[in-house]
Amino acid sequence: MFQYSIYLPALLLVVVLSSVASYLGYKKRDRRGMVWFAVAMACIAAWSLFLAVTVASEARQLKLLFLTLLFTTSVYLCASWFLFAAAYTGNYDRVPRPTRLGLMLVPLAYVPTTLTTDTTGLVLRNVRVVEEGSMQLLQYDWGPLVWAFVGLTYLCMFAATVLLFRKAAHSR
Repeated sequence: MFQYSIYLPALLLVVVLSSVASYLGYKKRDRRGMVWFAVAMACIAAWSLFLAVTVASEARQLKLLFLTLLFTTSVYLCASWFLFAAAYTGNYDRVPRPTRLGLMLVPLAYVPTTLTTDTTGLVLRNVRVVEEGSMQLLQYDWGPLVWAFVGLTYLCMFAATVLLFRKAAHSR
């Protein structure tokens, strides 16, 4: 049911470290941006855990389920990092409330579209489990919806980077 990979210990270490960072960030939630920092660290922990289970599992449906959660947390991570950067740099109030809400709700579209990928092909196409050495790996082709989420994540990361560089450039 499960298989060992050399990546599992490293991924599980990231889960632990990111969880600790999330907890410590949340403890300092009264500071500017720390709640979104804690959310971003929790997303990294969840992403690493979902990747570890995706790699370790052998069953196609289990791999697909955790890959779905992996995709969802990828988008949440980028959105929460952007909201952290906006809050940390003092620009959080400039981000309209519907945009902040949308950034938290839009990634949920990944769940039904990935789980129904066999019939829709919106996220993944030609999904199959292949044997690579002693490992059972999930192999697939990207569907069209993935590129919309890739664009959203890159936009969030670019905007966060701009905000943080502007803050660094104007600080003493």
